[in-house]
Amino acid sequence: MSSAPQDWELQAAGDPRTHPQLLSDIATRRPDLRGIIAANPSAFAELRSWIAAVDSGVQAQQPVSQWPAAPAVAGPPVRARRSGAGWWFAGCGCLTLVVLVVLGVVFAGGALISEGGGASSGGISSTSSDEEYIGEQMAIVATERQRFHELAAQLEGNPVAPLVTEFAKSQRLDKRIAEGPSNRFQAESLANDATEMRENLEQRFAEAEARRGNASGTVSEALVEEAGNGFIDIAWDAATACSVSGREGRTTAGCTSDDPLAVHILPENELFGDWGVRITTLHELAHLYQYADLEERMDQDQSAAMALMDQGFFEGSGEKLADCYALTYTGGWTLESEQGSSGYGYVCNESERQAIREWAALINAPMP
Repeated sequence: MSSAPQDWELQAAGDPRTHPQLLSDIATRRPDLRGIIAANPSAFAELRSWIAAVDSGVQAQQPVSQWPAAPAVAGPPVRARRSGAGWWFAGCGCLTLVVLVVLGVVFAGGALISEGGGASSGGISSTSSDEEYIGEQMAIVATERQRFHELAAQLEGNPVAPLVTEFAKSQRLDKRIAEGPSNRFQAESLANDATEMRENLEQRFAEAEARRGNASGTVSEALVEEAGNGFIDIAWDAATACSVSGREGRTTAGCTSDDPLAVHILPENELFGDWGVRITTLHELAHLYQYADLEERMDQDQSAAMALMDQGFFEGSGEKLADCYALTYTGGWTLESEQGSSGYGYVCNESERQAIREWAALINAPMP
């Protein structure tokens, strides 16, 4: 686990999921991040060329209200969205196309738009003022954020709500919206990002609805459904999804993955009966709760769980915290059974169990 990033623009500059327009905008005002942006696979060729030109000493102006006449020297090139269309990039993004500006003529949506004319189909006329266009984009932002927050409100009390809503990312977006756009490209970037977040959240709601009902009829899926109301996925594929245990005589029984809303465990018949199934599943769920805890407290540099470990609880280990959560939930005082043992061998004391109960109450994690 890592502490929270202090500079969201630095994070965005190196993130391949960052919208190309936002990369262009950051490059405009952050010379110190241009090298990182140039290495980002989402940075389009014209933007890399502009960065190379600026870094080599070519005089370059910042973007102005009208379309730049020569991207190589007039400010970072931008990419405009085709009117009325969208796509997923890196799993969930927006359709972009390169706006080619040649001698004051713009091609958009397959239609030619000149300085004095309109378009036969699609696109936005270059005679449309920046103020009007910014207003249109911010109206989209308002609509998208209202829908997003209506959906997010339905997750109240769900321990993984911060992961479902991408809490830290959402907070950064709201901060950018509050600051307001200074040009049409920033406004469009805000609209794209707001739309993307709403679409992602709606998709997660649809997936949760499809998961509910414990189709497998297993104890493990019942625990997972109780925990996340369908927003957490479970797969019995630990043998292939998890790394091999480095401890001699031990087998990896479960793990989490790049997907912060999924747990992977072994098939139940390999987990030492009902007790082993519960200990393993609850242990992995505890990791998701730790991720959600950190996501919600990114701006504090430290989650509530990390604060407990810093105080010496659970021997400073997130794995032993997960063991303690499973033991506290089940009321057990051992990780051993007749068939074998589970977890990391740490049986927490009563003061640590009380800390777990208080932590669970804070983050809305299930606790009988």
